[in-house]
Order: sequence, then C-alpha cells, then structure tokens
Amino acid sequence: MKMWLFFVSLCWLCSFAVDAQINETDATGRKQGVWIISYPTGIPRQIDHFKDDMRHGPVFTFSASGQLLSSQFYRWGLLDSLQLQCDYAGRKQQETQYKAGKKEGVDRGFYTNGKPKEEVSYAYDVRNGPSIWYYESGSVAAIYPYIQGNIHGEVVSFYEDGTVKMKQIYSKNEPGAFEKFHPDGSLAEKSKAQQR
Repeated sequence: MKMWLFFVSLCWLCSFAVDAQINETDATGRKQGVWIISYPTGIPRQIDHFKDDMRHGPVFTFSASGQLLSSQFYRWGLLDSLQLQCDYAGRKQQETQYKAGKKEGVDRGFYTNGKPKEEVSYAYDVRNGPSIWYYESGSVAAIYPYIQGNIHGEVVSFYEDGTVKMKQIYSKNEPGAFEKFHPDGSLAEKSKAQQR
C-alpha cells in the first residue's frame, strides 16, 4: 500500500512539474508553479503548486525520512479532492473529501491496524447523515444520526460483540427517552420521554 501510494503521488506530482520552475514568483511577487520546502537534508518537506499566489494543484507533505504524510488537491485556493493523511509509518489515518473548500461526503478516520475508527457524513461542511464510531476490532461502537448539524433521531451504542448497549432518541441535539441494556441483551434501565 505504501509503495503504491507513493508511486501514484509521484506520478501525480510529475504530471504537474514537468519543465516547471521551482519556487518562482511573478513580477508582482505572487507565487507561481511548483514550490518545494525541504528539510536540511534536502528531502522535500512540502511540495505545493501555486497559481497567482493561490494553491492550485496537488500538495504533498513528507516526513524527514521521505514518508508521504498527506496529499490533497487545491483548486484556486480551496481544497477540492480527497485529502489523505498518513502517520510516520505510512499508515492511513484520515480520508476527507472536499468540494470547493467544504467537507462533502464521508470523512473517515482509521486505527493503526487499518480498521475504521469513525465515519462522519458531511454535506456542505455540516454533519448530515450517519456518524459511525468503531471499536479497534472493527465492530460498530455507536451510530449517531445527524440532520443539518444536529443529532436528530435514534442514537444507538453497542457492546463490542454487537449487542445493543443503549438507545436514545434525540431531537435537534436534545436528548430524550433512552433504554440501557445489559451485555446479555436484557433491559437494564428505561426512561420515559421528557416533557417540555
């Protein structure tokens, strides 16, 4: 995975950097083209692409050992692609989809074992849809329904074996009635709906 990701990133970079000048500005002092910031060893720390002083194209960051840490694509200064973040061992930590600078789609976090940690749905930079959290084993820990940034609907949390641990109704971030369960699935506690 690490080599494949590095190869794809390198090809992507090269497609933009052919015959490019490095760290250039135009007559008005605006950054243009490929900009590279390096570690004292000469290994690139960050590679950017600029158009009229705005990021426009792929951006990569690297560790001092040359490990790819992040990649993303900008269009006229705004994130406009899948942003990938990795740890120093090259393991994927976060994937976030952007469109015109706003989160759009599912934002995913990962444990070091590669299994999902969280999946959060976004529309126009606002949580909208299910947000799912996972145990490191990969089983679902909790599901929160969001509508336009508010928790709205039934929130369910689980024991690691998949048995329901708790259910609670929310209305625009306000918690309501809930049920708690023992690990064997039997009811442990139940509340009544709160009156307002």
